Amino acid sequence: MSRLMSFWLFILFIIAWNFSFSQNVRSITRFETAAVSYYQPQDQYLFLGDINFEQSLLYNRRYNSTDKEVESYFYQSIYFKDSVAGFKYLGFEFNLLREPFEDSPGLNYFRKWNRIRIGGALSVEYNPHKAFPDDYFDYLNGDIFIKFFHIRKSARGDRTTKSTRGSWGFYADGEFLGRVYIDAYYKAFSYLWIHTRYKKESITNDKKIAIILEFELNKYGYKKNKVEFTKDTYNGITLFVGPEYNANKLSYSINLGFKMDFRNH
Repeated sequence: MSRLMSFWLFILFIIAWNFSFSQNVRSITRFETAAVSYYQPQDQYLFLGDINFEQSLLYNRRYNSTDKEVESYFYQSIYFKDSVAGFKYLGFEFNLLREPFEDSPGLNYFRKWNRIRIGGALSVEYNPHKAFPDDYFDYLNGDIFIKFFHIRKSARGDRTTKSTRGSWGFYADGEFLGRVYIDAYYKAFSYLWIHTRYKKESITNDKKIAIILEFELNKYGYKKNKVEFTKDTYNGITLFVGPEYNANKLSYSINLGFKMDFRNH
């Protein structure tokens, strides 16, 4: 049996094994494109460029063997970004503040209104603009990320989407092949998040800075909660738009996109 066939069988085994014990499932679909871009040195316009797409499936059991809520996910995803196609075949995310602090009421108060999640994934990538590499290791990639989220006190319990106004957080992700993604966000209005974002690509080495406005369409997006740890997780569709600047190519663009986040918990 070839090494490539053995590798794909291993991936399929991981997916089947994860789904076999999962009770909570979450699907995240994200699409973004530069609807129109202006390249200053060439004085040219480009339409519908720089397409980014990712479809993720996250899953876990609802409770562990001691009847505590499981606050971690296994996940897989397929993606197209930076002109390459990829597959995250083994990802894991967990809540760093899951367990209460025994002797620190102050830290427990912090834990109640803040979330810190860390994780990472192993992936394989294919660049259609390059010849097939001789070594399979040239296909491999991986990433490590951290998420911080501060929950507004008005969002206590199952509330409407507008009750999360005033919440804020940041997300930072670094990949072994050199990609960097940093996003800081604040909910300034009832249904509007403001993002300031930095991206560094690995293939082109482009560095991009953007301000993104994200609109939540489901006014009950935080209401469907069967477990405690999803009370900061939106359920529904969002639309986003904003300007982006490419420091390497000296280009300006207006980015458009959407995100669909659905869960059964």
